[in-house]
Amino acid sequence: MALPAYRHLLRSITIAFRSDTRLLTSALSTARSSFESSRSLPPTDLPAKIAHAEEVALILRRNVVQGVADGEKFRKSESKSKNAKRGLFLYGDAMRCG
Repeated sequence: MALPAYRHLLRSITIAFRSDTRLLTSALSTARSSFESSRSLPPTDLPAKIAHAEEVALILRRNVVQGVADGEKFRKSESKSKNAKRGLFLYGDAMRCG
């Protein structure tokens, strides 16, 4: 049950941050350390952690779109998932909602 959630989260991270290696490596290591630290939890706490991982994966797929600087303006990156809807747009170090 935890392994499919972990894979789903890793896949969502890879799709959301594929054009930004700094964010990609940071997000992957954070996900791994979070899952590693959850190994010692009692079995009653695991469903909540798994549900949280699935929710994070869903948010990454639907609400995070990265962009690139185009002179003074920012534009959406063309390599983003078609599942992404309105939400957080990450432009390098800047973050905007829209």
